[in-house]
Amino acid sequence: MITTVLILALAISAMAANTKQLHYTITDLSVLGISSASGINNLGQITGSDNNGHAFLYTPGKGIKDLGTLPGDTASSGAAINDLGQVTGTSWIPLGDYWNEAFHAFIYSERTGMYNIGVPLDCSYYDSVWTYSINIFGQVTGDCFLGFNPSDYRAFLYSPRTGMENPETLDYSDSWGYGINDFGQVTGCHFDVANNNNSPSGNYHAFIYGAKSGFKDLGTLGDPDLDMSWSEGYAINNLGEVTGHSTFATPSCSGDPCYYNHAFLYRPETGMKDLGALPGSNNSTGNSINDLGQVVGYSSYINGDDSPDSFHAFLYSSGKMTDLNTLIDPSLGWTLSYAYGINDFGQIIGSGVINGQTHAFLMTPVY
Repeated sequence: MITTVLILALAISAMAANTKQLHYTITDLSVLGISSASGINNLGQITGSDNNGHAFLYTPGKGIKDLGTLPGDTASSGAAINDLGQVTGTSWIPLGDYWNEAFHAFIYSERTGMYNIGVPLDCSYYDSVWTYSINIFGQVTGDCFLGFNPSDYRAFLYSPRTGMENPETLDYSDSWGYGINDFGQVTGCHFDVANNNNSPSGNYHAFIYGAKSGFKDLGTLGDPDLDMSWSEGYAINNLGEVTGHSTFATPSCSGDPCYYNHAFLYRPETGMKDLGALPGSNNSTGNSINDLGQVVGYSSYINGDDSPDSFHAFLYSSGKMTDLNTLIDPSLGWTLSYAYGINDFGQIIGSGVINGQTHAFLMTPVY
C-alpha cells in the first residue's frame, strides 16, 4: 500500500513538471476484443463492453475476462471499476423495445462473481436500475425507473452494508446519479423544482450529495432565468471537484437564443468554471476527472453532423484544454473522438476512428 502511494506521488510530480512535454502512446483495444471502454482504475484495469455484448474486465498482463451476465439475462455492460478491481454496470435482455426491457444493476468482484444489487423500493414496480460509478468501498450510484410523470427517474446510493438509499433531499423530483468518490459524495443532476421558471421543459441542475454534507445544487454556467439553463455532473474526484457540462445562451441566432453546452470544472472553493471548447468547436462535455483535477471529455461543432469525425477528445490540465489528437503520432491514422475516463497516472480511455472504423483506445502518457 505504501509503495503504491509513493509511486502515485512520483507519477503526479512528474506529470505536473512535464506537462509541456506530454505525449501519449496509444493502444487499439478493439483488436483485443473490446467494443467500448467506459472505466479505468489506477492499476490500468479497464471495463466496458466486449465483442460478445458482455461486460469485461481487462487486466494488464492478464488480458480480458468476459464477465457474462446476471442469471436470465443475455447482455451486460461494465460502467466503472474501482482500485480493488470491482466492476459495476448493467445486465439485461435486449428485446428491441427499451420500455419493455428490464435492466439490472450489478457488482462484480473476483471473490463474489457478478451479483444483483437489487432495486430501490420506489422503483420496484418497473424493476429497471442502471449504475454508473463505484468507489473503493463498493458504494455505487446510478438511477432507477419510477414510472411516468410526474417523476420518471430517481438517483440512488447503494452501500454494501446498508443497501439502497434514495437521497430525500432531491424532493422526489427526477434525478440521476452519475459519479461517486471515496468519501461517498455523489454527483449527477436533478430537476430544479424550486427554480423551473414555469418552463415547459424545466431546468436540470448538477448536484453534490453527501451523507454528512447534504445536498448542494451546483447551478449552471447560464442565466438561471432562461429556459434550458441546464447542467449535469458526470464525475467527482476525492477533492469534491466535479466535471460535466452546462448549457448557456449565445447571442441571438435567427431571432432566438442559441444554446450550447460547455464542459465545466466545479471546485468547492471557487464554484463552476467554464472550460470552453476546442478551437473551431462550440460544444464540449467533461466525462471524467482524476485527483489531479485533470478532465477528459469531448468537444464538437454542432452543425447537424453527428459523425465521430466531427468530435474531438480533449484533456484539460493546468488551465488549458488540449486536443488529444495533437498528443499522439499523427502517422498512426487515428481521429480520437471521445474520452471517457482518466486515472491518476494520466492514462485515458475513449473511442476514435481508425481505417474508417470506430475503435476503443487506451492512451498512456510518456515523458
